[in-house]
Amino acid sequence: MNLKDEMMKQFQDVDVIKTKEQITEDIQYLMKQGQRYICYEARFLTEEIKKSVEDDGFTVTPYSDIHSDKQGLELIKISW
Repeated sequence: MNLKDEMMKQFQDVDVIKTKEQITEDIQYLMKQGQRYICYEARFLTEEIKKSVEDDGFTVTPYSDIHSDKQGLELIKISW
């Protein structure tokens, strides 16, 4: 593996960690507020992140509604 590939992998690993931390904070806040789910754009959640969230006991499913369909957004719903 060359230096460029190694650096890209390091940045991706850091992004995954930061995203997981943010999801954890969001879920904790929403649970305190009495919410039952949160939606994220699918492009932000890698398979690794989805699997990690599922392993923590949450349900991860595709989600769409009228507004997201009009905007062309692919959403992922994390519920508890």
